[in-house]
Amino acid sequence: MTHRAPLLALIALLVFAAPVRADGTLAYILQWGSHGSSAGQFISNYGVATDAVGNVYVADQDNHRIQKFTKDGAFILSWGSYGGGPGEFYHEVGVAVSPSGHVYTVEPALHRVQKFTSGGAFVAMWGDSGGADGQFSFPIGIVCDHLGNVYVADTDNHRIQKFDANGTFMTKWGVRGTGNGELNFPWALACDGSYIYVAEAFNHRISKFTTDGTFVTLWGAMGSNPGDFNVPTGVAVDVLGTVYVADSGNHRIEHFTGAGVFLGTWGSLGSGDGQFNHPYALCTGPGNVLYVSDFENSRIEKFGDLPMPVAHTSWGGLKNRYR
Repeated sequence: MTHRAPLLALIALLVFAAPVRADGTLAYILQWGSHGSSAGQFISNYGVATDAVGNVYVADQDNHRIQKFTKDGAFILSWGSYGGGPGEFYHEVGVAVSPSGHVYTVEPALHRVQKFTSGGAFVAMWGDSGGADGQFSFPIGIVCDHLGNVYVADTDNHRIQKFDANGTFMTKWGVRGTGNGELNFPWALACDGSYIYVAEAFNHRISKFTTDGTFVTLWGAMGSNPGDFNVPTGVAVDVLGTVYVADSGNHRIEHFTGAGVFLGTWGSLGSGDGQFNHPYALCTGPGNVLYVSDFENSRIEKFGDLPMPVAHTSWGGLKNRYR
């Protein structure tokens, strides 16, 4: 009996362990979407976000709507139509979900943020064109922290703005440049509760700040080698602090520690499983999964940790369009 317990523990480890693949990357699980305007189809899908139970929200920008899906891609509902009024959209790009379940969207050409319930009911909106506090110039990225505060990548103003859940301005940081704490077209945002990660499309790097805007570190340079970027347009962080970057011009996903240490990469140009054609945005979800908005392929791809197989033996892995 004393020898049986370790043996059973070893069997349990082999059957139930769920590591990442040997190279540290997440494995392809499934995909959904195709080009079109029917439910579950996309035209220029961009931002993607998840809620606390794993539902997935997609900014279907050229259909001027938000679509909501289950964690495995089953269509739930959509809302929005073409226009500039409350609850309408004009090429919405960014989408984020707060801890309360509210959905926030950002529209670059209308320079505004809108807030909805998880069922698509309009709640509020704020912003207009300009450089004053609470104004925007071509905002693209948006994220919420664990307190419900909202951060917006005010892209053409080369700054980040922070608001409370109702749109009241709190603080801002960033000026155009290449130095520490400076920004050059901040495109996408991620938050791990303590830090904000900024994907700078044209500095080809990730900058890391505290939630009040204090510069922490940065990494990346223009290129295609491991750890390099070619117009990074998406960033996400998981519960373990791993940072994922949509390296859109290189048609791949790269992942790093929170300090910027390179961990791995996957993807190549194409339309097969696990390939990409300009992956513009991504987000993490419950269960250590990653959703990638594969722009030119009009689809969402899902990646994650897969259970280790049981061994059978005998015991003895745009901007210009708005101009």
